[in-house]
Amino acid sequence: MPKYEGISYRMQRLFIIVLSFCVVASAVAAPTTTSTKTNTSPSKQQIARNIDNLIKKQVGNVNIGIVIKNLDTGKVIYEKNPKRSFVPASTMKVLTGFSGLLFLGPNYRYKTTILADNRQIHHGTLNSDVYIKFSGDPTLKISHLKHMIERLKQQGIHAINGDVYVDDTAFGTNDIGPGWMWDDTRYCFSAPTSAAMINGNCIHMQVKPNKSVGKPVQIIPIGSAKYVDYRNFTTTKAGKGGFCRLDLHSNINNIYTLDGCMRAHSEARGLSIAVQNPEIYAEKIIADLLGSAGIRVTGKVRTGSSRDSLVLLAQHQSKPLKELTKKMLKDSDNLIANSVFKTLGRQYYKSSGSWKNGAKAMKNIIGKSAKVDLKNSSIVDGAGLSRYDLITPQQLLDVLNYAYHDKAIKNDFMNALPTSGIDGTLKNRMGQAITIRKIRAKTGTMSHVTSLAGYITTKDKQTVGFAIMMNGAAGRLGKYRRLEDQICTYLAQINVKPKAKPKTVAQTTTQSPTKKAP
Repeated sequence: MPKYEGISYRMQRLFIIVLSFCVVASAVAAPTTTSTKTNTSPSKQQIARNIDNLIKKQVGNVNIGIVIKNLDTGKVIYEKNPKRSFVPASTMKVLTGFSGLLFLGPNYRYKTTILADNRQIHHGTLNSDVYIKFSGDPTLKISHLKHMIERLKQQGIHAINGDVYVDDTAFGTNDIGPGWMWDDTRYCFSAPTSAAMINGNCIHMQVKPNKSVGKPVQIIPIGSAKYVDYRNFTTTKAGKGGFCRLDLHSNINNIYTLDGCMRAHSEARGLSIAVQNPEIYAEKIIADLLGSAGIRVTGKVRTGSSRDSLVLLAQHQSKPLKELTKKMLKDSDNLIANSVFKTLGRQYYKSSGSWKNGAKAMKNIIGKSAKVDLKNSSIVDGAGLSRYDLITPQQLLDVLNYAYHDKAIKNDFMNALPTSGIDGTLKNRMGQAITIRKIRAKTGTMSHVTSLAGYITTKDKQTVGFAIMMNGAAGRLGKYRRLEDQICTYLAQINVKPKAKPKTVAQTTTQSPTKKAP
């Protein structure tokens, strides 16, 4: 992975402030309909006019695609550019979560194992190489590995006469997804998707000015940040005037270079940064854990592949996939989504998971099992981080429709989605009495892109599936999100099931018998 320039911490702060403002603005501006007195039983034509008016009033001319369908009756309620392709952002996770539950199963678990050639322990020494086999568990923590290594000691192992191999061959070597914004790859939301993922491949540190002016700024590693290296070319400056900022750069060897300056009066700042080389990171963590446990290794801790017919010494299992899917969708967890994506490729094709075979697997799973046509889509990752991802509102709705009618995954899938006014990325949206708990949907956001797709419970207790996608959104995204909320709010307060037509009673006319002519 080549070097790339870091972004100043001040720019990080600015980004967070702007994003927070947009979220608050969206939450504060209560979504309203076009009228204070809503017609609760509108015709399909009236629904279309009302939604069109909302679009025109709120966002005007924007690249937008919408499809809304009553999933209980199968009737389309509204559509606008339903087959136009859009960058989905995180609504791509709808397809990933659905495919994982459908193909891997709700109870699938990631397994991390410690293996050996044999169990020959002589005077506390295991005479074998040891293999720590990673499976792409996106929730694996250092504490889990520590517990596994403690299991070795419980078996009487105090030394390993051989090498310790970090086996990360479950996934291929390309950890960064195609089309990811290169300047985003230093942030934890774009952490590399490797088979060996420990603490989310994310490190944390604190920087604060030195007590002595002219001295380097203090870098304080937090937790697993001690497993990477730092180069400090900073200066603590006096006074308040003049331009002063910090810049962070990193390279493939997990060396982080901090330069620039901080004012002596500045407060400490926190930084969260993606690990750039997961293999080196994992090797250092495992070597440290073995040493801390008092297990001596005569060889080296290095990267290498395991083989079949090895003896199991210790194992850690993740929570079931249905729980991981809940975190993925509610919190929009990119690492879980991309790990599931690569795992689909690995399990479907029985080879190392990659971006390429993950995409092929997902298309085949959705196409063959759910009968959703994805031929004209472009799917390159599972989280929607890539600008190369392109899907249509209709494809999103078709997946939502299938999930709603599939008894095996329906509850796990729907319960994993954020709930309006309650949790996840919808916790601060649509929390009014008329909408709270009535919308379950996945959000999607990146620069100039916003989307929302999921389910709405209407006034007449019908379940409506919907997908709203907007690309080319200019400026702040608040008004575009308000449109999404307004459409959902409108649908939640109306009846969408057509009223049954009253039965007509056939009238019969009794005529006098015709007299025959004499």
